[in-house]
Amino acid sequence: MFNKIFSKLPRKSSRGPEHGGSGKGHHGVTTSSKNSDSVSVSPGGSRQGNSSVAGQNHGNRVPLPKVVNENNIHNANNGNLGSYEALPAFRDVPSSEKTTLFVKKLRMCCVVFDFTDPAKHVKEKEVKRQTLVELLDYVTSANAKFAENVMQEVVKMVSANIFRTLSPQPRENKIVDGVDVEEEEPSMDPAWPHLQIVYELFLRFVASPELDPKLAKRYIDQSFILKLLDLFDSEDPREREYLKMTLHRIYGKFMAHRPFIRKAINNVFFNFIFETEKHNGIAEFLEILGSIINGFALPLKEEHKLFLVRILIPLHKPKCLAMYHQQLSYCITQFVEKDCKLADTIIRGLLKYWPITNSSKEVMFLGELEEVLEATQPPEFQRCMVPLFRRIARCLNSPHFQVAERALFLWNNDHIVNLIKQNRKVILPIIFPALERNARSHWNQAVHSLTLNVRKIFNDVDADLSKECLQKFEEDESKVDEVKAGREATWKRLEELAMKKAASGEAVLIGKAPTRPSAEKLTHSFTFSVSMEVGMSLNALLRLPPTNSRFLHNDDVSVRHSLVSNRRQHRSLKAPQRHGHVFVVEAKGKKGMMARQFQRSAPPPLPKIEDDGNPKFVIFIRMANVYLWYPLSIVTGGTTAKIMVAAKDNFLGKYIYKDTLDRNLAAVIYKDEKEVQKSAFKQYRVLRSATDFRYGYKLVENTNIRAALSTTDVIELPTPDKLKTVLDKVKDFFGDAKESFGKITSLGTTTAEESEEDTKEKTK
Repeated sequence: MFNKIFSKLPRKSSRGPEHGGSGKGHHGVTTSSKNSDSVSVSPGGSRQGNSSVAGQNHGNRVPLPKVVNENNIHNANNGNLGSYEALPAFRDVPSSEKTTLFVKKLRMCCVVFDFTDPAKHVKEKEVKRQTLVELLDYVTSANAKFAENVMQEVVKMVSANIFRTLSPQPRENKIVDGVDVEEEEPSMDPAWPHLQIVYELFLRFVASPELDPKLAKRYIDQSFILKLLDLFDSEDPREREYLKMTLHRIYGKFMAHRPFIRKAINNVFFNFIFETEKHNGIAEFLEILGSIINGFALPLKEEHKLFLVRILIPLHKPKCLAMYHQQLSYCITQFVEKDCKLADTIIRGLLKYWPITNSSKEVMFLGELEEVLEATQPPEFQRCMVPLFRRIARCLNSPHFQVAERALFLWNNDHIVNLIKQNRKVILPIIFPALERNARSHWNQAVHSLTLNVRKIFNDVDADLSKECLQKFEEDESKVDEVKAGREATWKRLEELAMKKAASGEAVLIGKAPTRPSAEKLTHSFTFSVSMEVGMSLNALLRLPPTNSRFLHNDDVSVRHSLVSNRRQHRSLKAPQRHGHVFVVEAKGKKGMMARQFQRSAPPPLPKIEDDGNPKFVIFIRMANVYLWYPLSIVTGGTTAKIMVAAKDNFLGKYIYKDTLDRNLAAVIYKDEKEVQKSAFKQYRVLRSATDFRYGYKLVENTNIRAALSTTDVIELPTPDKLKTVLDKVKDFFGDAKESFGKITSLGTTTAEESEEDTKEKTK
C-alpha cells in the first residue's frame, strides 16, 4: 500500500546524456551486447548507451521502475546487485495502465545475468524469467496496434539480451572424409533459459498482425539485421533455429529490407567459401534461401541467376559440404524447376567442383546429380551429356563400391533412363568400356550384379550397337596389350644399350625424340634417338660425369649432354639430318674440340666369346658408399672354378664349397688391386675421386655377354679383412691374374691368341 502511495509522488528525474545531462552522477545496471552495445538502466528512468536505436527521438518516455537501490547499483555480473523485485502482474492493473507496465517490464528485463555460475543471483534470475513469460503472454494476446515507443523498447530489450560477443571454442572443419558432425556434442549456451523466451517473444512480436512494418523498420533496421546475421555462427543449434525463423519472418514482413538481407547473406557465403570455410549457420541460411527461391517470380532476374552461379554452385567446394548439402541440393533443384534451361549450367558447375579423392563427397554429388537430371529436359541434357557421362564412366569404375553403386542407381530412374535411351548412340560408346570392366573384374558382387543389369538394358534396346561397342572394346584392349609389350621391349633394349655404353666408358648423346620410337629402330650406335624421359633415365643409369669443362683430354673424351648444352655449341654444329627415326649429327672442319667430339666413331661391337668349357666371370667395381656397379673386366676360370660353378646346382656341392668361389675371386683381385684400380680409373673418370672400393662378379651363362654386363644381381665379393687363407690357392685357381684381366673394349683378340690361351690352360 505504501509503495503505491510513494509511486504517485513526483520524483526528481535524472537527466542522461540524451536529455542534456552529463550522466556522471548515476550508476546503471549495464548489459552487455554485441559490438559493445551497452545499455545502462538508472533508477530515475534515464537510459544510456550506444545501441543501434539509441540517440533517436523516443517520443513519450515512461519512467523506469526503481529496480535497484541508488546507493548500491552495479552491473548484475559483478555479484553486487541491489533489489530486483517482480512488478505487478498485468491482471492486477487496469487496462489503461497495461501498456505502461509492459514498458516497465521490458526495461526491467534489460538486465543480463551471468549464467556461468548457477549459484549466483538465483532469485533475480527467476524473477526475470517470470517477467519474460508475462511479456510473452502480453505480446501473444495483444489486440491493439503497438505504439512506436513500445516497438523501440522491445527492440532495446531484445538487443540487450541476444546481441553479445560469441566466444566459440577452437574448432577445425568438422567434416573431413565423411565424418558425421552429429557425433560431436554441440556447445549449449548456459543462458538459454532466458534467451529462449526472448527469442520467442521477439518472433511473436514480428509475426504479430498488430505490428506496423512502416514504423517498426525504424528500429529493426539494417544495423539490427547485420547483428542478427552475426549470431548465426552460434554453436548452439537451438539458437540458430530461432534465428532462422526470426530472419524469415523479418524477410517476409519488411519488404524494404529484402534486397539488403540477400546481399548480407551473400557476403557471409563469400567469406565462408573463399576465406574461412568455417561457419555454423550455413545450413540455416540455405533453408531460408530455399523458401525465398521458391517464391521467385518468373522469368528469373539476372541477379538471381548470378546468385546461382557465384554462390550456390561454389558452395560445393568446401570440405564440410556434408553439414549443409541437403539444404544446398534443395536450392539447386528449385532453380532447375523454376527454369529448366539452367540445368546445363548447374551440371557443368557440378562437374567443375567434382571431388576426386573424397568418396563420401562423390556419393553426395551423384545423389544431387540425379535430382537435377530428373528435372532436366532433352535439349539441355544433350548439351552436357558428353562430359557428364565421361565423369559417370569414371564413377562406374571406382574401386569404392559405394561410388560405383550410386552411379549404377541412376538407371533406376525412369526419366534418366529415357534420356539415355534417346541418346544411346552417343552415351553407350562412352560408358561401355567401364561397364565391361566392371562385369569382368569388379571386386564387389553388388556392383557386378548392377552392371550386368545395366548392360542388359542396352542389349535389349539396341543389340547391334552393344555388339559394335564390345568389338571396339576388345580391339582397344588388344592395342593396349601390344603397346604395353612394345614399351617393355623398348625399355629392355634401352637398358641393354645403356649397359653397353657404361661398359665402354662412353657417355650417351640424347637427340630429339621421334614421334613414336620403336624397339627395332633403336640401335646401339653412339648417337641415337630416345624420348626426353628415356634420356633422363639413361643419365641416371650411367651417372655421367660433370661435362661443364671446356678442355677435354684426348684419351678421356667426354660428351656434353644435349639437355644442358648451350646455344653456341648447337650453332657450331651443322643442322641435324634425319635418317628414319635416328638423328645423325655431323661436324666437319676445324671447329674446335667441342665440335669434334661429336665425330667420334662408334665403339667396336662386343667380342664373341667362344665356349671352351671353362666358366667366365664379369668383374664389377663400385665405390664403397655408392651402390652403383661398373663392369670392369672378364676373367676365365680353370678346372677348379668349373667344379665350383657346377657344385652350385646341387645341395651337397653348396654345403662343401659354400663361399669358396667368392673368396677365390676376391683373392685374385686383391693380389693386384692397384692394377685393377688403374684399369677402372682409365675406364670411368667418376671413380678417380674415390679411395675405398667394393668388387663383385656375375657368371657369363650361355656365352650371353650382354646379360652378364647388366648391373642387376651382382654378387658382392668379401672384403680383404674377411680373407685369411685363400691367397695360396689363387695360382691353382686362375693362374697369373695379370694375364686374366683385360679391358672390355680391348677384348677383341684374334682367334689364334685365344687358341694359344686355351692350350696353356690345358697344359696346366
